Amino acid sequence: PMKAARNYCTAAFLDGELYVTGRLKDVIILRGRNIHPQDIDSAAAALSPALGVGAAFELETGQRIALVIEYDPELAGEPVETLLERLEDELVTRFSLPAIAIGLVSAGGVPRTPTGKVRRAPARGLVASGAMPYLHAVGLESPAPAAI
Repeated sequence: PMKAARNYCTAAFLDGELYVTGRLKDVIILRGRNIHPQDIDSAAAALSPALGVGAAFELETGQRIALVIEYDPELAGEPVETLLERLEDELVTRFSLPAIAIGLVSAGGVPRTPTGKVRRAPARGLVASGAMPYLHAVGLESPAPAAI
C-alpha cells in the first residue's frame, strides 16, 4: 500500500507499472480541479488534421488558460475562423473551462527541446510578453509589426 504524499500525484500505477502523467509545475489548477495541459494539447490536436503540436498553460494562476498550437492551413478543410470557434467550444466544454485563449502558429512555432518535447515555460513567456508570432489568435495579443 502507498502512503499519502504531501505533493500532488502526477503519476499513476497500472498493473504494477508506474506511468508518469505530467509535471507538477505544469498542472493547471482550476476551481480545485487538476487539469493536465497534455490533455488539452491532445484534445486540440485531435480536432483537425491541420492542428499539430500544442502547449497549454496558465497565463495568470487560476485566471487565464492559453493554448498555442501549430497550424497548417494546407490541411484545413474549413475556414480558420470556423476551426478556432470549434476548437474553443470543444475545449471549454470538455474541460469545463470558463474560457481559453488560442493562438495558431506555424510549424516549429511551439518551443521544444532538442528531443522534441514541448517547452511550456518558454511558450508562456513568449505569449505573456506579446512576442509569440501568431498566424491567427483569439484572446491573445499579437506582436507589433516590425518597424521599417
